[in-house]
Amino acid sequence: MTLTPELRPALVGSDNEAGDDEVLSRSFFDVLERGEAAWPGFSPANKTVAEVVRSACGDEDPSTWLQGCDAREVWLAAGCIEGLRAALREFDARYIAPLVGILDSTQLDAGRTADVQQRVRAKMLGEGPDGIVRIARYCGRGGLAAMTKVIAIRSAVDLARVESRHPERQPSADDQAVARLVDDGLGPERTAMGIEQRAALKQAFEDAVARLDGLERGVLRLHLVERVSIDEIAAVHNVHRATAARWLTRIRERLGQSTRVVLRDRFALTDAELDSFMRVIDHTLDLSLSRVLEPGMTDDR
Repeated sequence: MTLTPELRPALVGSDNEAGDDEVLSRSFFDVLERGEAAWPGFSPANKTVAEVVRSACGDEDPSTWLQGCDAREVWLAAGCIEGLRAALREFDARYIAPLVGILDSTQLDAGRTADVQQRVRAKMLGEGPDGIVRIARYCGRGGLAAMTKVIAIRSAVDLARVESRHPERQPSADDQAVARLVDDGLGPERTAMGIEQRAALKQAFEDAVARLDGLERGVLRLHLVERVSIDEIAAVHNVHRATAARWLTRIRERLGQSTRVVLRDRFALTDAELDSFMRVIDHTLDLSLSRVLEPGMTDDR
């Protein structure tokens, strides 16, 4: 088999004068065969695999890199980048689930450990500072396990350090999400609200967030606290981006409904006051979710 006009630039770059095309082609298709044999449950496109190889090999000659690479990692990385659910499940099972044992020494509780796992998953499936998806950058040389451990330990240490310095002031993930809603989402409306009104709104958001289920709170934290995109949220939870978009839409609706109930029942607002609050709340939620929700979402595939 030979490299097609589409595959070669994806593999070596348009300006790269790679070595012998026959050797490059043979090495690449050998990796494809070994990857498919290792993971028969999913099949990323050849072009995606080529792009992963180009990202992973860096300045090294791709022919040389291919001959010594771990085809399993390359195939898995390509599947994860394409959002193939079987690949994402394998990534979770092999690299995310084992982090529980590694994090035991940090003495994090189960909730904090789960938060760290989500952060690792989101970072590995997101772009690094160089614009390359981290799972592609570190695959092929046994680097996936090492990198997931490094990110996990750093996240756990940072969390423990902050909590040890300010144990009485360290907000929970839900507290941080509420703070983002109140402080980031209000914009100009914030300056027009009195202290009592802002306190009432914050309390209403806290109660509304508490009424969300575990999945919804996790998605809200990723979006508001970690600033994770819709595609990354979908990748973290092994779903299509349209599903993640519907989750966020549902969360927005539940937050709005719950906040209205809390404001009406707890603070005995008049209809006019409640309507005024709800205009601010609707604006806040729309502004908060507009960063990730886009028109034209497709159905689940």
